[in-house]
Amino acid sequence: MARKHESIIRQQFPDGVKVLGGMGVDISSKYLAGTVAGLGGAGTLSETGGAIRLARMLQDGDPDGHIHESLAQFPNQNMVDYVYEKYYLPDGKRPTRRAFKYRPVPKYFLENKLVTGLGVAEVEMLTVLDVFEQVVTARRISQGNGILGVNGLGKIPMPMSAALYGAMLAGAEYTVRGAGVRTDVPDVIEALYNGNPVDYEVKVDYAQPGSPHKNAAVHFDPAPYGGQPKSRPEFWAIAGTIGGAQAYLDGGADVIVREDRVAGGHNMPERIKEDPIEAFIALDAPIILAGGVARMGLKRAVELGAAGIQVGSLFAVSRESGMAPAERGKAISLALQDRLEITDDTEVSPTGYPFRTANIPLTAVDPKTEGLMSRECPLSVLHTPFENADGVVEYRCAADTVEKALPKFRGPKAVAKVMGARCLCRVLFASSGKGQINSQTGERDVSLVTLGATAPDDIRDIVAQYGRPITAETVMKYID
Repeated sequence: MARKHESIIRQQFPDGVKVLGGMGVDISSKYLAGTVAGLGGAGTLSETGGAIRLARMLQDGDPDGHIHESLAQFPNQNMVDYVYEKYYLPDGKRPTRRAFKYRPVPKYFLENKLVTGLGVAEVEMLTVLDVFEQVVTARRISQGNGILGVNGLGKIPMPMSAALYGAMLAGAEYTVRGAGVRTDVPDVIEALYNGNPVDYEVKVDYAQPGSPHKNAAVHFDPAPYGGQPKSRPEFWAIAGTIGGAQAYLDGGADVIVREDRVAGGHNMPERIKEDPIEAFIALDAPIILAGGVARMGLKRAVELGAAGIQVGSLFAVSRESGMAPAERGKAISLALQDRLEITDDTEVSPTGYPFRTANIPLTAVDPKTEGLMSRECPLSVLHTPFENADGVVEYRCAADTVEKALPKFRGPKAVAKVMGARCLCRVLFASSGKGQINSQTGERDVSLVTLGATAPDDIRDIVAQYGRPITAETVMKYID
């Protein structure tokens, strides 16, 4: 479905837009996104692991009351009551005591058991509620200024329709997506906006021609939620090549985010050659530059012909970020001492995409933490379906225990893929202060911090100009 590229950023931000990158698990938090929007920018929220995020924040007691205030606006209060009954702990029993750990959330599968009387799967419902709450809360913090959007990964397709619907019920203006996301996102948005069910195709690895799983899909029906979307969000597609960008535009993308591989988080494999900025600027669409652009600044980007810049790492270490204060403080201190090393790790992510990590003591990249956290993942945000030798669908993740993972992968690189992978689900929840403690063994999730390659220099520069603490406001000034 082709759409005209008359984006909101051309209408609302004629002098260019500063965009908060959607990062990790709650790193681009509702507090950070709301503050960035309040300062006149585009605040992007992360939908990754949203069902788990909401459940854990409720078990933390919703200390600032934002969840209750925002979910009071949700159209189906029976769903809200169900989630409160199961997960809300008024006293906020955080898992700092050996006698308590977070209650598990159902995993996402191709087919999910429905909750009796509600007509939806619990994990789907939590996903919708989570994104709805994040957007509504961020809007309140922004006092109606700027714009808000949600970020999702193509490598996590099963919750996509639910997350989009939650964002639309809350009135998000855009959704930015990368990591292999498909070109059909505008079609999903249109179907949901019109109240139609969506069957979003999910690849089943090893499914043979003629297999009933060859065209597997996750079904999402908006009807039980009882609401009407407040927005038809724009699709901002992340691309590193002109071919990829043009495919997104042909499919109806409104904006292209040109991300350089020096960015934090997941990046394109090295085998794919990036196209230069100039080639992107020549496209008939608004282009946002991302990846190492903080010091370039908005004014220079606009002079080059871009419609804006997207910045992640400096916002990630700002006071309003969802990053655990201890990890944030370590990253800043190491950078100021010129000791913060950033590594492009090609093995750590079970997705197979390169993943940029910050070498911070006592995080998952520190050899001293080896053995402190088992490989087994109870969250499975990144697990993917595959068809086994008997034609049955199972689920796999390279970061699972070696015994479980190895038999589920094929090919000459399978052993290296499994042996090198880390459980991003657990370490990224830990990096935002929502890690698990096993009440039986005392095992504690170890965090992992991802920052862009230019983050150490940018941190030193912003502190030299504006001092500490680094805040969303000083970052907005620095990238002007």
